[in-house]
Amino acid sequence: MKRKFSMAVALVTALVLLGGTALAAGLGLNLFEYFGRTEKDWANIADKAVLETEAPVTIDHKTLGTVEAVITNAYYDGEKLLVAYMVQDGDQMEYWSPTDGQAAGFDLVEQPDVLNSDLYSSKQRQMAETIREAEKAGQPIGFVTRTIRGDSALVNGAELMPYMSEEEVLEDGVFCQIIDYETPLPESVRDQASLELSIPLWQAVTFYWFDGSQWYGKEEIVTEAVVMTAVVQRTAGESPEWTAK
Repeated sequence: MKRKFSMAVALVTALVLLGGTALAAGLGLNLFEYFGRTEKDWANIADKAVLETEAPVTIDHKTLGTVEAVITNAYYDGEKLLVAYMVQDGDQMEYWSPTDGQAAGFDLVEQPDVLNSDLYSSKQRQMAETIREAEKAGQPIGFVTRTIRGDSALVNGAELMPYMSEEEVLEDGVFCQIIDYETPLPESVRDQASLELSIPLWQAVTFYWFDGSQWYGKEEIVTEAVVMTAVVQRTAGESPEWTAK
């Protein structure tokens, strides 16, 4: 998986929460067990992916409002590292129109995938339907999306890139993702008793404009929002057989 995000000037302020977050109800959810409904590999390690403590963080964002995130589960066997996390209220979609000449710097794109994907609220789904109808009628229309997501991890001085991931949005709008990091792990990360894990969350802002005949888009602002942290203990026992390579 290629890196999608890069660092820009920070536009948000991050604070560590002491408790009482909107994710509190989700802290007891084992995401490996949850995703294990359809993926055997996740189910096989669910009981070994429990963290003793979580460190919820919150982002006081001028547009999104209060965004909360937490690493809920992680699996490490000395050779393989997988991490699951949640983000509450980290997605937004709203109508937008370019100023004079602004869209001239945009790239020609296909119809945005977000218009046909599983969106996070009834409001967003209605917006997507309205936008598709405008496109079909040849009427100019635009929108902007803002998302906060995890990506690479910093462990023992090494930056780990995702190898593969799986994601889902719960009914209450909480975004959940499991990231399977690169294999083999760097030497400094292998065969450790525990790992001090840091995962930066990134804010991406993407603008889309339909001029009546073509779609144009641009990822204009990308911001490092806040860093999630966790201590991951090495699991005991033999590693399972992995069906996905």
